[in-house]
Amino acid sequence: MRRVLLFTSGFIIFGATVLWALSLSRQMAATGQTADTDQIAALLRAVNTPDSTLTGQPVIFPPGAGTVVGHSYFPLSSGHALNDCAACHADGRYQGTDPTCLTCHAADDAHNGENGTDCATCHTPTTWQDATFDHATMGNRDCADCHTPPPDHFEAPCARCHLDTTNFQNALFDHSSIGSQDCADCHTAPPDHYPAPCAVCHVDTTNFHNVNFDHSFIAGQDCGACHTPPPNHFVGACSSCHFDTTNFQNAIFDHSTIGTQDCVSCHTPPPNHYQGTCRNCHTDTTNFRNAFFDHSVIGAQDCGNCHTPPPNHYQGACRNCHTDTTNFRNAFFDHSVIGSQDCSNCHTPPPNHFPGACRNCHSDTTNFRNATFNHTFPLNHGDINGQCTACHTNNDYGSYICTNCHNGREFEDEHREEGITDLSNCLQCHPDGREADD
Repeated sequence: MRRVLLFTSGFIIFGATVLWALSLSRQMAATGQTADTDQIAALLRAVNTPDSTLTGQPVIFPPGAGTVVGHSYFPLSSGHALNDCAACHADGRYQGTDPTCLTCHAADDAHNGENGTDCATCHTPTTWQDATFDHATMGNRDCADCHTPPPDHFEAPCARCHLDTTNFQNALFDHSSIGSQDCADCHTAPPDHYPAPCAVCHVDTTNFHNVNFDHSFIAGQDCGACHTPPPNHFVGACSSCHFDTTNFQNAIFDHSTIGTQDCVSCHTPPPNHYQGTCRNCHTDTTNFRNAFFDHSVIGAQDCGNCHTPPPNHYQGACRNCHTDTTNFRNAFFDHSVIGSQDCSNCHTPPPNHFPGACRNCHSDTTNFRNATFNHTFPLNHGDINGQCTACHTNNDYGSYICTNCHNGREFEDEHREEGITDLSNCLQCHPDGREADD
């Protein structure tokens, strides 16, 4: 009987509270007012009374209650900042609501419950993508339980190669663990690769370019089956010329195999080369410089069309002087063609040469040493033996000086006794360099 009375009393109090809350809500809605904080708090105290008779009873909160209700045990912040209490508390039931994430986010769990119910271990209330995962919490669990390996991935525990959980590309694979499996089981060979077990050539698993290929395996196959020749290469069997498989540059070509083909089919002549059949001049295929050119084939062409004359060369038809095409130095120049030009226009005189017209002394154009110089004063005077600078100083051959040899007090006194004071014109008295008679 007592229980019936308590239940009836509780139901009456609860009903009165609900009716009062509804009335308050309608009045505030009619007048545009919001729920007073004290009123809402009083309502919470009434609903959440320690008396177990009211626990779990449906209660409708007034508008705005979500912004003022104390919620320290489940902070209403970030993604949980909700004003609508009914979003979490279904059917007006507030006490007894499970605070675990999966209560509301079961449909959002990409792990299908395999990682437990404590989502806060990795996720924050801000967003699901804002997560930090400590792989140390997984224990001995393998990566493949959560991560899907790429297609055709090696089938083994992931942790055997992947030690860095922040970057799957940072991995170390021990190829000794694959046993007799061939590289091609995991690696794709480049196009047109030699079709043989990879391990025959690739012994360095850290670098595929570090390889040793035994060409004896290919039997009768030609090099062109694997190697691409350079542009404009001779079209023929590679093995006809290439005997050294470690160096393609080490080759010997038998030019007798080309038949009537001309050299230019494979070789590019140098700039300004004579335009003609190569074999007319080049008979030594091992050395292109070992050639003989028949100049009779050039017709009326001048040498300057192919040959460059040296600096300051005479400007004229080459053939006028050069008749020996095997030696350009074997030439004859007809000086009569130069007219009144002086020799120095083409020839450089030796040092301390007499500064005058060359033709005054040189009449033999075939030999410059065959010259005649009219020097009225003896060239062996005083045993100078033709040393011009003894009398002509500073390369001035228009004047002379005698005092380099004839000087001193006796020299001056002797002329003074003869009444001679001008000692600047010695030739006036000594035209032949001899002492004048008394």
